[in-house]
Amino acid sequence: MTLSFDRIRAEIPIQTAGFLALAEGADLSKGVRACPDWTHADLIRHVGEMQRILVDAFHTATGAPRSGDPLPAPEEVSEGELTGWVRDVAARLTVVVDTTPAATIVSNFGLDESAVWWARRALHDVAIHRADAAFTTGEPYALERELAEDAVEEMFDVLETVRGVGGLADLHGSGTIHLHATDVEAEWLIELNDKGFGWKRGHEKADVALRGPLTEILLALYRRQSLDDGSLEVLGDAELLDFWLDHASVG
Repeated sequence: MTLSFDRIRAEIPIQTAGFLALAEGADLSKGVRACPDWTHADLIRHVGEMQRILVDAFHTATGAPRSGDPLPAPEEVSEGELTGWVRDVAARLTVVVDTTPAATIVSNFGLDESAVWWARRALHDVAIHRADAAFTTGEPYALERELAEDAVEEMFDVLETVRGVGGLADLHGSGTIHLHATDVEAEWLIELNDKGFGWKRGHEKADVALRGPLTEILLALYRRQSLDDGSLEVLGDAELLDFWLDHASVG
């Protein structure tokens, strides 16, 4: 993990505010490119619901008293109230995450993981969905280098945690994939094996390489950007890279 727990805590409200800013004055009925069945309003409801569930999970784990009225479920919130609802949810998430020790075990979605694991998941969930909102509204998307690097590695960590579940059961085999950022010094090697995969940082020759700006590599890993778009370049076994992208799904 490249980010400290303090940095993760601080970034969740920052990324959430950036996500919500893209809804101001936007047509919330527009479709979301990466999620064809969703409108922008559905995307906002999803982000709010994910954070609302985490608020409950953190309170359950710590036994900390809850403040304020119960947070409504997303289906109870009108479109005009969505951004205010997410702000309320995010504010409560910030408070409970800030007061929870990093090693506290939090149970959520059938996983018993540390508070820092779940906070990190919340951070990168909203950071990637901020990209969805940016593409929906036609705005540019950027992510600070440290956040983008950690997002790549957090994706690997999540895949390792939930390996064998659903479509991830097929994420194994043979071959190596090199991710090479061209705008900053950041490189990773993914090695598929019969049990799943392993990864490490560094430069090594691989069966296929994905080269390009760091944020574009991240968006490609999350299937938010086509390999044919932007400045990305694929060298070597493109079918192996497609296999990874088809099976390594986080959200």
